[in-house]
Amino acid sequence: MDLKLKDIVDSIVGENIAYRIALEYDIVNYSSLAKKIKKRVDELSGRDVPLNTIVKLLTMYRRKGSNLMDPAVALHRVSISLDYDYSRKTIPLKELPKTNFVVAVKSGENVEILYKEEKESEFALIRLKMKENFSEMPGITVLVISILEMFGIEVKQIYRIGHEIMILLNRRDAPRALEKLAFYSSIQGNFSKNH
Repeated sequence: MDLKLKDIVDSIVGENIAYRIALEYDIVNYSSLAKKIKKRVDELSGRDVPLNTIVKLLTMYRRKGSNLMDPAVALHRVSISLDYDYSRKTIPLKELPKTNFVVAVKSGENVEILYKEEKESEFALIRLKMKENFSEMPGITVLVISILEMFGIEVKQIYRIGHEIMILLNRRDAPRALEKLAFYSSIQGNFSKNH
């Protein structure tokens, strides 16, 4: 096996946590991923690398198990919910006590708040909850964002607070995002959807 090619594929996989986890846990279509990274492999190697060579290199990532604080393992233990009709706005800090909000982030004399709308709005909120504190798991938010971006889903904002991660995204992307996160967490039957 060409060592340089292995290094190139290692580099590409190492840059994308979602690729790495999908490969390590053998939950990936190798041919599909090889097609996805082929252009970059060709550019970095300076030649046209056969697809089956890339597939062979990708199959070397399989492993058995992981340690308990690994973000991929943590993702297996979350409950997922989806709720629609959220908005963001910036208000003066002094108005905060009179405001109903889900999350507030201070910026100088103003506060950006995330709040539930009474009417249909453009944003949805996915919540990942678990018993363990997410702050003890470095890489969990990067993993979540990488999974969603791998499928072309744009994350507008992500909040990690204690035992919960909240992901703000466009309403139209929410069902697909929920499906992808449920697949990666292997709890497809354990999520709720509130309209």
